[in-house]
Amino acid sequence: MLDTKDIELLTSIFRQELNQTLNTSLDKRFAEQDTKWEKILDERFAKQDAKWEKILDERFSRQDAKWEKILDERFARQDTKWEKILDERFARQDTKWEKILDERIYKSECMLLDELDRLESRLTRRMDRMQEDLDQLNQGFRILYIERGNFQLLQERLDSYEIRLAALEKTIA
Repeated sequence: MLDTKDIELLTSIFRQELNQTLNTSLDKRFAEQDTKWEKILDERFAKQDAKWEKILDERFSRQDAKWEKILDERFARQDTKWEKILDERFARQDTKWEKILDERIYKSECMLLDELDRLESRLTRRMDRMQEDLDQLNQGFRILYIERGNFQLLQERLDSYEIRLAALEKTIA
């Protein structure tokens, strides 16, 4: 039969075996339980994520619409303000440049008129000199014409004197 040490040894073996089986069984059950709870938690987190994502999307969408409206209004006011400012500045700039251009054009006109006056004076002096020269030429031509007429008269007289002299010489001879 079995003595106490054998029984104790067997008991110890059974206990170890039972502990190992229990540990294995418990590890297996805990692993199954962990897997089950992980799956449940993953599903719940996925649902919660989807729910919060939907809520956030809606809130962001409303917020985007709100800010878009606010920004559109502000930009419209800003555009109107800047258009007014630019129109005023361009009007002032146009007036300034018109004044500057008018002044410069006036100065240029004055300069051109002065230059035309000087040119007219020079040309008038030249024309006067040319008229004097022309008058002198006309006077010279008149004198030449008169002298030519006188020369022709002298020539005719000389010719008539030669004829008379020739007639006298014939009568004398």
